[in-house]
Order: sequence, then structure tokens, then C-alpha cells
Amino acid sequence: MSTGYGVAVAEKRAQQNWQFPTDADDVLSQHYLFSNAPNPAVNAQGDLLISWYQSGGGSLLAWQSERFGYNGTLSHPGPNDFLSVADTPVDSHPVANPKPALAPNGEAAVVWTQENGKGSVVVYAAFRDSKGVWTKPENVDDTLSPRFGYARCPQVAFAPTGDLFVVWYQDTGAGNRVFAAHRAPDGTWVEPGREPTMLSNPGSEAIYPSLAVGERGGVIAVWTQKTNSGWEIVARRRGPVGVDWGPIEVLSSGQGGSAAQPDVAIGGPDEVAVVGWTQGEVENETVRLAVLP
Repeated sequence: MSTGYGVAVAEKRAQQNWQFPTDADDVLSQHYLFSNAPNPAVNAQGDLLISWYQSGGGSLLAWQSERFGYNGTLSHPGPNDFLSVADTPVDSHPVANPKPALAPNGEAAVVWTQENGKGSVVVYAAFRDSKGVWTKPENVDDTLSPRFGYARCPQVAFAPTGDLFVVWYQDTGAGNRVFAAHRAPDGTWVEPGREPTMLSNPGSEAIYPSLAVGERGGVIAVWTQKTNSGWEIVARRRGPVGVDWGPIEVLSSGQGGSAAQPDVAIGGPDEVAVVGWTQGEVENETVRLAVLP
């Protein structure tokens, strides 16, 4: 745009043509310098939530634009409508920071990592209830994750029941490990973020998790985990809400070099999961897939 880079939206509905921005300045974000890493989330009733991070003139902050229903209009946040704590900058992570999610009933969540001003980068979250009211972190100590260490790559998803799941990786002194938190539909934390469930092997480096939830409530988390011979792709699954996380499943082959940066999706009534990743040496990588019925 004329004053930097903004968050623009193009949308295509069934049996309709694409709707594009009217011009370069038709953006959702503040007209100030750079906007980074826009991420969208939608639900079946047409709600739309887009999150990103940018400076409003000071530190990098987490922002969001929201639309209620298919006939609604995407909001343009004002100068004070950011989600994150203004005291410290949001962590600059272009792949997955911040990350939005929408529940079927219109509840929403955005998670991100941010400096806490005390030498750590940790996970924060903002939540919207079904009436559209946001609850944001009150200060740098109002974290989702443990309050110390170095965290990155938070991922968030709602189950059809309204259960909320968050995964991320964090080094709290023993190396990078992948953690999970789980909030029940009534708002109580079954697996609290400050005392999260460790999904990865306690003795192995683990990074870059990805998360998906199926239409029947099945959940899968995948990540990259270090072995003696390199890096492999592993997963843990759980069934409908109330079932514990299952055992670690190794998805990548030991042949072909290290594997990295997995992504996962679940589709269909049988909740078949597809996991993709890259494997091999730099400039000679291949894309590999695993299908998990």
C-alpha cells in the first residue's frame, strides 16, 4: 500500500466470482509500515477471523479482524484494538504467529509468542466468547504457557464440541519439547497451559508442531523430533474428547535423510489424517506424505 504493506483479503464464495480489494490501500490493518503473517480461520456459519502482527508505531503487536456471519463486514481495528500486551514485542515468527481458530458457535481464540520483558519468549492467548466479547492478557505475566523459557510455533484448534486445543514447543531448561493444553467447553482447563502435557519424548529435541481436529472430534499433533541419526516426523493422536493422548507414532522413514516442518489435516466422516513434510538434504529435498486412517 502507499504507506507500507497491509493485510488484504480476497474471497470467493460458491458459484460466485472472486472479490478482490478495490485498490492497494484497501486493507484491514493499520496504515503503518509493515504487516506480517496474516492467518485466516472460518467456521460453517460464515464467521471469519484473520490475525497478524505489526507495529502500531512502537513494538510489534498481535491484531485481528473479525466478521460475524456470511453477510457481515470485516472489522478494521483501531489504534488500540490489538490483542497482545503493549509492553513488549510479539515474537517475529512469519510461519505461525499469531494463529487464529473459530468454534462452530462463534467462539474464537488467537495464540502467539511474545517477549515478557524478563528474558523469556512465551505463549499468550486471547479468547472471544460466543457473544463477541474478547478476553485479552492483562499483563506480561498473564501467559498461556509456563512463564519462563523460549517458546515458538503455537497452534490452536477447536473441536466440534467446543473443546479447545493448543500445542507449541518450548525450552524451559531441558531443551525444546512439544507441549499441549486443553480447555473444556465450559472454560475450565483440563490440561492447563502453565502445567501442560508434554507430547514429545522427554529426552529428545522436538520442534515445529502442527495441529488438526476432525469433524467428529479426533485430534492429531505432529512435529519434528531429533534422533541419533537426524530428525524424524512423529505424531500423537487422541479420539473424541475425554480420551488421553495416544503413543508416539513415527511417520517418516529413516532412509532419505532428515525430515522437517510437517503439516497435517483431517477430513471426511472417517477422520482420515494426512501428514506432509520435506525430507532430504538441502536442494535435494522431496515432499513425503503419510495417510493415517
